Amino acid sequence: MSNSKLATYTRISPYKYERQQKITGIIIHHMAGKLSAAACGNVFQWAEASANYGIGYDGTIGLYVPENYSAWSAASYYYDQRNISIELANDSGAPNWHVSDKVIQKCIDLCTDICKRNGIKKLNYTGDLNGNLLMHCWTAATACPGPFLKTQFKYIADQVNKRLTPQLATPKLTKATAHNGGGITVAWGKVSGAYKYRVFRKTAGGKWQRIALTTRTSYKDTTCVGGTKYTYTVRCVGEDGSYTSSYDAKGLTATAKKAQTSFMVQTIKRNVAIRKGAGAKYEITGRIVEKGVYTIISEKDGYGKLKSGAGWISLADAKRI
Repeated sequence: MSNSKLATYTRISPYKYERQQKITGIIIHHMAGKLSAAACGNVFQWAEASANYGIGYDGTIGLYVPENYSAWSAASYYYDQRNISIELANDSGAPNWHVSDKVIQKCIDLCTDICKRNGIKKLNYTGDLNGNLLMHCWTAATACPGPFLKTQFKYIADQVNKRLTPQLATPKLTKATAHNGGGITVAWGKVSGAYKYRVFRKTAGGKWQRIALTTRTSYKDTTCVGGTKYTYTVRCVGEDGSYTSSYDAKGLTATAKKAQTSFMVQTIKRNVAIRKGAGAKYEITGRIVEKGVYTIISEKDGYGKLKSGAGWISLADAKRI
C-alpha cells in the first residue's frame, strides 16, 4: 500500500491503528484554524487525534499517518479503518470557517490520487453515510467540517469523478441525411467502450440541445420543421450519465425537407402495376388497364401512392401534369 507522492511534508503521528480493512472512501475535515501543514503535523504529535493527510493554507500537503495505517480521525474505528482522512486548513474563522480555492483544488488533486491508487472508481457523495465521501460530523458529535466546507463536497466529488472517468474517442460523425418523408438521420462511427450516445441538435445561431440518448450509432430526428437547417453532434455517455468523450463542435448539417403536397400524374402506358408498397419487390394488388389521370399523395423511392388507397405505382410509368 503506497502513500501519495503529492505530500511534500511528512511528520508521522503516534496516534494510528494498523489498517485491517480495504480503503473504500475519504473523510474530509477542517483544521478550525489557518494552519500550515507543519503546524497541523505538530498538533497530531500530542492531541490524541490524527489524519492521514493535511493541506496547509499555502497548499502544501502533509503526510501524518501512512495509508497502511488508519488515523484517529472519525471517532469511529469502523470508519477510520475504511477511509483516508484529510484535514483542510481554513483561511478565516468562525462562524463560516472558509477554505480557500487553492486548498480546495489541492484536495481534489489528493482525492483523485487516493482513488486511483486504491482502486476507488467513483467518489460518491450522497449527503449521508451511504456514500464514500464523508463528513466528520456524520461519524461524531462535531461541527467539523464547518459551514463553508459542507457546501463544497458535491463539487469536490464531481471534479474528482471527471478525472477518474476515462475519456473515450470523440464520436466521428459520418452523415446527416434529410428524408423525403420528413425527418433527418444523423449517423456516426462506433466508439469502443461507449455505454450510450447523447445526440445534440441546434439551429443556426442557436445552442446545442439534447434530443436523444441511444445505444445505436444513428438516430432519426422526426421533430424537424421542413425547410429548416439543423446541425447535429454526438457525445459518449457513461453508465452513471456522465460524459465520457468530447464532441465534434462543428457537427453535421442538413436541411429538413418540406412535406410533399399531392400532385397529379397521367399514366403513359396501359396495364400499369399497382403494388402494395413503394418498390418492385412488393406484391401486385391490381393494375391500371387504361391510360388516365390520378392523384399521388406520397412519393418514395420512385413510386407514388394513389389517393384512392389502391396502392403504389411506378412514376416511370407516368408523367406529372
